[in-house]
Amino acid sequence: MEAGHNSSKQTHSVVNDATQSLFIKKCPKVIQITEVPGYSNFVPPPFAVYSAGKFDKTGGHLLLPGTAVKLFIPPGAITDGTEQAVFLYISSEDRYLMPLEKDEVRLSPSVFCGPKGLTFEKEVFLRIPRWTRNEVKNWKLQTMCTKTDVNEDTCFQKTENCLPIANDEFVTIIVDHFAGFGIKGKQDTSVA
Repeated sequence: MEAGHNSSKQTHSVVNDATQSLFIKKCPKVIQITEVPGYSNFVPPPFAVYSAGKFDKTGGHLLLPGTAVKLFIPPGAITDGTEQAVFLYISSEDRYLMPLEKDEVRLSPSVFCGPKGLTFEKEVFLRIPRWTRNEVKNWKLQTMCTKTDVNEDTCFQKTENCLPIANDEFVTIIVDHFAGFGIKGKQDTSVA
């Protein structure tokens, strides 16, 4: 079990190294969520947090203020010659919460990346803070995904298509499309 934990740490380190330069390059152009095509009439509730921006082939990162959630878009993920509007969104409404099974806890907020269904030329990295500060090896993590939009009731399902890499503070989810994401888990009582 410990070998797998070390492997996860090494993989996370590689992800951190690969995205380190993206910490420096911020979103080229910050916009309002209503400037994202298809969301011109969207009115976020007062208790929601969102951020939106336009990216090109050079990539960059988008920060969700006050949450430590970051989206990293590497160079080449967006087709050359195009400018792509994207957003991040979190709401505390009950309809956005991931369902739980026995002994499970939500280890992250539900984070929506949009526009829904957007795909990339390269994988992008969504970094989400973990709500528990216990060691990663003490948890069995499960990535959850919903293909519903921010103005729809969610339908979260387990997904094996999005690789989660965790450390004691964050979970980085590697994705090639936009949807709603979150992490839930159970304490692993077999690990001492």
